[in-house]
Amino acid sequence: RVAGYLADEIYAIKDNAQKIALSQNFASTFNQPNEIDLIKSALIEGYLNTEKFDEALSESAKYLEKNPDDVFILTQIAWAGATQVQKQAAKPQLLKAAVESADKAVSLMEADQKPEKLSAENWNSYRNSWLPRLYQAQGVMLYFSNNKAGAREKLEKAAGFDPYDMNTLMLLIDISNNEYQDLAKRYQTEKKSQILDQAIAKMDEVIDWLARGVAASEGVAQYQPTNQQLAENLKAYYSFRHDGKTDGMAELVKKYKKPQP
Repeated sequence: RVAGYLADEIYAIKDNAQKIALSQNFASTFNQPNEIDLIKSALIEGYLNTEKFDEALSESAKYLEKNPDDVFILTQIAWAGATQVQKQAAKPQLLKAAVESADKAVSLMEADQKPEKLSAENWNSYRNSWLPRLYQAQGVMLYFSNNKAGAREKLEKAAGFDPYDMNTLMLLIDISNNEYQDLAKRYQTEKKSQILDQAIAKMDEVIDWLARGVAASEGVAQYQPTNQQLAENLKAYYSFRHDGKTDGMAELVKKYKKPQP
């Protein structure tokens, strides 16, 4: 009981260096297997947050061998890996662990496999918060591994849960726009009506994602330069698609605005 209380107190500490040191002290004092496991989540989180990835992966590998369904540890590893991938700083070992952890965590959440120690209310809150972020993490890792089709599938799932996340929207805009550009180039070479139809449909998709991006970033200070660029791109595509007119464009953006409470 004392060990569990102390582990919870250590986990709540914000300073990661202190969290690591206290976790290590805890493990030397409460050294029974079931006691050591109580502190692993805090220790691994501390390592991940301080980018000590080798130590984090070493500890998590030993822990997950005995506790393969610990969704919290799996989620931590997945998110850390996706974050490093976006910085283009993920080592192959971390990327591999993050991909596997994300897949496992998503499957547990999709199957609604609640951890025993969590109440139904807390599990639903955690699951609803993290499942879209894990889809995003999967999408990011696939995107930077150059699997754009796989990335699109995961990112669209993320957008289905959270349609206002700019990281998700920016990647979907990029993927759909690149697909459109490829189709446009093919049409210029092959001049087939079927490819033209595909290119037009893809342009409509780009317009839709751009409108979502404009709507989500409008009025948000940190995204103002992004919003301006997206709005310009939207206007260019929309007017090209509608014979130089922008009638209905503002209404399209408004459709995707986040409802105000």
